Amino acid sequence: MLSPEKYLHHVKSTFQAAGDPERAQGQMAYMRNQFEYYGLKAPEWVALSKQIFAVEGIPEGETLKTLARLCMDDEYREVNYFALEMVQKVQKKQPEEFIGFFEELITTRSWWDTVDWLSKLVGIHFRCFPHLTAPVTERWMASGNMW
Repeated sequence: MLSPEKYLHHVKSTFQAAGDPERAQGQMAYMRNQFEYYGLKAPEWVALSKQIFAVEGIPEGETLKTLARLCMDDEYREVNYFALEMVQKVQKKQPEEFIGFFEELITTRSWWDTVDWLSKLVGIHFRCFPHLTAPVTERWMASGNMW
């Protein structure tokens, strides 16, 4: 498997090659110019993501987290979405401690689009580990930085 840095380069070069700079301008405006875009529609970046997963696989453990962090720190929103798509594909295999990583993702370059997606993933995690629901949500509500 590629190193997280090389994997990220593969994602970025694939997305950039397929992007539409004109469409990207509209996407950036829609998101109040908070993020850069390649100009890919959701079906396009999802299809490209599937192709990348088929070729490169999906990392596990700390490598998954490292790659997801790199993707979430990227300036292009489609790369941020790639991180969430990747985590979603392997989420049910994650241990209960993965809730801490979800918390990290929620507070990284967060905006309504990623928080909505992550809230669904967190809900699934809570269904897998119901004993986490009350203590984690209470801590988040008290934090002032969580939804």
